[in-house]
Amino acid sequence: NTPPADLPAENSTQAGGDSVLVITGETTPAVSEYGIVVDYGTPFSKGDENPLHIFGNAIGAPIQKAAVDADAELSFWNSVVGYTKVSEESLQGFVRLAQKYDRLASDIAGVIPPSKAEVVHSALVLAYQNYANGIRAIAETKAGDYLTGTALTSYGENVIALGRAGVAVSDVFYSEGVGFSPTEPGSVFSFPR
Repeated sequence: NTPPADLPAENSTQAGGDSVLVITGETTPAVSEYGIVVDYGTPFSKGDENPLHIFGNAIGAPIQKAAVDADAELSFWNSVVGYTKVSEESLQGFVRLAQKYDRLASDIAGVIPPSKAEVVHSALVLAYQNYANGIRAIAETKAGDYLTGTALTSYGENVIALGRAGVAVSDVFYSEGVGFSPTEPGSVFSFPR
């Protein structure tokens, strides 16, 4: 996936006193295996200069893009769980799935957060990295064997940690009065309260 040649690599801008990364070119995580090219420096809701709002949309966009194939991912998981021996094809599926979440973690890590979101941003990146590692541990199962309880437990713990990290990001937006319309990428962090 190559972005148009006329896009600049990356710039940093100031909005409300906090640094916000503007990601627009091929050397940035904005152009990933997901095929996403997004100018994260432009607020998705017109006139909003709040750096947390810009940041929420910036990290929400790759999450939304990664979720496009959620049905296929769920179907894959359903095909390999239970009392089923793992095939070589399934193991390769786990490897590809881990790589998907590695790329997502990298995309999110490439967004510089405003100061109020630094801690939750780091935790979210780490949670996605650990989630990918949990899937990778499952991929270490020997073809013809059943999934191990140890690998599944590790994966499950990483799922819980990822959920908590997402809620922590949401809590920062909520406590700072930052909301997102349902059509904005940052809406992935909008939970009923």
